[in-house]
Amino acid sequence: TQATQATQATQATQAEPIPLSASQQSLWFLWKLDPESAAYHVNGALRFDGRLDVDALRAAFAALGDRHPALRMRFAEVAGVPYQRIEAASLNDIRLLDLPSTENTTETTTETTTNDEALAACLAALVRAPFDLTAEPPVRATLIRVAADRHVLHLVLHHIISDDWSVGLLFADFSRLYREYCASDHAASIDHLTHDANFATASAAAYRELIAARAAQLTPERKSAQLDWWRAALANDDDSAATLALPYDRARTGTRRAPGARHRARVPAVTVNALRALAGARHATLFMTLLAAFDALLYRYSGQSDIRLGVPLAGRDLPGAADVAGFFVNTVVIRTAPHGEMRAAQLIDDVRERLLCAYANQDVPFASVVKAVQPERDPTQTPLFQVLVNQQQRHDLGASFGEGLSVTVEDVDNGEAQFDLMLNIAETAGDALDLTLTYATDVFDASTIERLARNFTGLLEQWSAAPDARIASFELPEIRDEAVRRLPAAFAYELVTARIAAQASARPDAIALVDGEEQVTYAQLD
Repeated sequence: TQATQATQATQATQAEPIPLSASQQSLWFLWKLDPESAAYHVNGALRFDGRLDVDALRAAFAALGDRHPALRMRFAEVAGVPYQRIEAASLNDIRLLDLPSTENTTETTTETTTNDEALAACLAALVRAPFDLTAEPPVRATLIRVAADRHVLHLVLHHIISDDWSVGLLFADFSRLYREYCASDHAASIDHLTHDANFATASAAAYRELIAARAAQLTPERKSAQLDWWRAALANDDDSAATLALPYDRARTGTRRAPGARHRARVPAVTVNALRALAGARHATLFMTLLAAFDALLYRYSGQSDIRLGVPLAGRDLPGAADVAGFFVNTVVIRTAPHGEMRAAQLIDDVRERLLCAYANQDVPFASVVKAVQPERDPTQTPLFQVLVNQQQRHDLGASFGEGLSVTVEDVDNGEAQFDLMLNIAETAGDALDLTLTYATDVFDASTIERLARNFTGLLEQWSAAPDARIASFELPEIRDEAVRRLPAAFAYELVTARIAAQASARPDAIALVDGEEQVTYAQLD
């Protein structure tokens, strides 16, 4: 029949290969180089307290795959060229696990601690389990029963099909589908909610249209103009100057995969509200103000007046893109030139203008920018920057799964670091800010990052109160400790005067000597 022929034609169209975006290609090649790595595993855990309908949850998850083609994506190569294709229907299911039983104890606190440790170990194993992108869906869901009225759903996706924006979309749709299923007759609604061919077909078509629109947006003329802008913005006569002198504790081991850890800190609401007011006065966003403050902190650590930070942009500017899950992020490089006499407000203005220019030139992929700029490459580092600053969405689900079921979103550390240092900034329901510093443990000690976090939160408090103060004037006592720290390079046969001269050239404004309240920079000492 005509209907059957139309259905077959639609399914054939869905199965046609889709080229990978430049960002996806980068992740594909990274996976090929190290398929065991969990560095690009995007994950989250939903803790359910209350009565959970497991059948409804599984049905909702299956339906979620039909509504979001990214969850039905498969990857392969032809003649060395990777591509992706969309499966006709979702085959995703939730794996069920019971938390390993713990020994009975009369101490409730001890039992709870033991359960928490067992759960943490289980989640860590789940997030670090590798994906085979050529043989399985790049998404896994596991429901862990901790107790009769407590469950934890762990979701892990490969970054090649998802980003932080996508996680928010998936959580919102997932909770809605769960509520719909719970409110309906289970037997009558299972076929409607799961494996809905109409939804699957429509969502696949929308995904393809978005990919085509993104490709059409970057015309050869537009790409050429934007690459010219990036060449000028990132031009450098000395590639070594682009390396940020972070307070490393050890020299790099030379391996690509970096074990990672996370340190969390919170900025109180009173400070955040003051920063918002400062941002408004400078016609900037809160993120621009925070980025400027972190830029100033790195200047104070390094003494360098050429600082480059990676900033991921959501890539959701096209019509309809905000409602499609997938990996659409593109990273831009923000290059600033802070100095000690610059005022905090001036640096905010400078960062605002540079970030707006980067927004205007964000269509060209980061990989193309790297190829155009041609920096000196280090296989153990991301080119053009070592530090990334990211503004995360707040996923506050609360009672979104229905009455009588409280849901808390919990992050799970994947144990690896994509960059030397990454700062994630997330707003909380109470107007505070949650900061997460992810760092490479092969080059940083935990104590170093803890000091850096305290310095940053201390700087933010002063920053909001004195925007007209010089960057060099803010009191950051713990940076004094960094002045006498051992540098990663070895200077076995150099005279002390030669070492001082080298540091004065590389980072003239960094603190070299501290005597009580007196400080001497390397430039002054030289």
